[in-house]
Amino acid sequence: NFWKFSAFTLKFQKFFSVTRLVFSHIRSEQFWQQNTIFVSFLQSTTIPLFLDRKDVAAEAVTGSGKTLAFLLPILEILTHLEEPLKYNQIGALILSPTRELASQISQVLSKFLEKIPSLKQQLFIGGTKFNEDIEKFKNEGGNIIIGTPGRIEDLLMGKTDTANKNVFVQSVKSLVNKFY
Repeated sequence: NFWKFSAFTLKFQKFFSVTRLVFSHIRSEQFWQQNTIFVSFLQSTTIPLFLDRKDVAAEAVTGSGKTLAFLLPILEILTHLEEPLKYNQIGALILSPTRELASQISQVLSKFLEKIPSLKQQLFIGGTKFNEDIEKFKNEGGNIIIGTPGRIEDLLMGKTDTANKNVFVQSVKSLVNKFY
């Protein structure tokens, strides 16, 4: 069930700047019909809250658009910061309960980031040594971090090379201080 997305607030009008860029990449009947965007009820109710940086909890069935409901506001917020994020400055941390879901979120996000080269993501889900994850973040950076709680805890608290761990920890602290 998709609802016609109407710009009933100024926030929604601002939201169109990133959605046009993002959705132009996935051109799906589900989203576009005659240059009008259609979103699910879940998306139409949660996106404005996310854009206002409110805490949101939602439960919905598979295929209801939960992933886009939080990814699109993240992209909107991060692409409109007064000062662009540096390569290793975290702007969003997405925790997923399972490796599979974290990987799916990462795949969806990667499609969008093809159109937004100023932002990078990293996926931390385990299955590799956490020193390798720290090195990857240190060398490649990452503005949007997707991970499982256990792996993120490993990266923040684990017994690893302190100098390398500090790069990740300082980036997370910066994220928390900036938005809270």
